[in-house]
Amino acid sequence: MVGTLLRVLLLLPLLGLPSFGPDQDSGSEAGDYQVAYGLFRDGQYQLAIDEFSCFVQSYPGRARRADVAYLGAECLLNMGREAAAIQSFEAFTKAYPRSVLIPDAHFRDGEILYRQRKYDSTIRLFTEVLERHPQAELAGEEAYWIGESCCKKE
Repeated sequence: MVGTLLRVLLLLPLLGLPSFGPDQDSGSEAGDYQVAYGLFRDGQYQLAIDEFSCFVQSYPGRARRADVAYLGAECLLNMGREAAAIQSFEAFTKAYPRSVLIPDAHFRDGEILYRQRKYDSTIRLFTEVLERHPQAELAGEEAYWIGESCCKKE
């Protein structure tokens, strides 16, 4: 039994699973980001927001700030705080206009507008996003939601 446990513990780093070695120390940028992202991934959205906030304060000017801002808005959306999520996505798009996550942020805004039954606004937003980012990963879904909004509007 002990031999099996020892083998499993020795194989963890080889499998790419998290280990509890020195690279997981608190205070490293990558480690702190992984903690916050892990909370997000596990659905612990308020804790993730708190950790993302600490990350921004601890590592000003880092490249991951855009990801952190986007994920913070995703947390708010997943918590059902749509008004705050819209504000956060808008702040994200203004602060990081060149981020590859811009089309995703607009898509989330469009989803919220659709759920709020603001079909004209949904159509307008998704049309603008498709014009600016026709090759975006979510372009097909945006076209779908334009059609759905047109049907609901009638």
